[in-house]
Amino acid sequence: MIVNYDVVCMDMWQTIADNGSPLMPEIAKILNMPLQTVVHSVFAEVFTQKGDIADLLNTSLKGFNTSQREQIIKLWKEAPKQAYITREGRLLVEKHYSTHTPLALVSNVDQYGFENFPELDYLKSRFDRFYLSFELGMSKPDLRIFEKMRSDYKTQFSRMLLIGDDEISDQEPATILGINFQLITANRNT
Repeated sequence: MIVNYDVVCMDMWQTIADNGSPLMPEIAKILNMPLQTVVHSVFAEVFTQKGDIADLLNTSLKGFNTSQREQIIKLWKEAPKQAYITREGRLLVEKHYSTHTPLALVSNVDQYGFENFPELDYLKSRFDRFYLSFELGMSKPDLRIFEKMRSDYKTQFSRMLLIGDDEISDQEPATILGINFQLITANRNT
């Protein structure tokens, strides 16, 4: 059975795109912290603010030593150069794009990483709206992001499909709000 949605919302990292290296797992090792803590706590400000990436990272990492900060800043600045849309991600985007259903990209992403993403022109050619944490000043799983999407598309949560890779950032808000959800695990680099 084919279901028609008013909007298909897709996460970016590890859903349709890969940064070419396991950036967050590498950073978790440098900091000797659990991956989820690094992603959802340490870098929350980096993903929700605009500004120079080195300044944002230094602020987020102020409790860590200089060597750790320098390693992480170097890794972070190199990551966009290696990033790409995966084969599976491109197929997923094209599948939904071909239905003429509006596509929205919703991502916890820093300004530097998004603006330097090598395939940004492709994303702009396929997605009609972008819900980016650094522009919104909040990151998933904040329900207000999804409420804004629902309002912008003038639809109901039950008429939305969210495709993502993360149980906390993607699946949890979808479940709470009644958004249809598709979990992608093939592109994970964790």
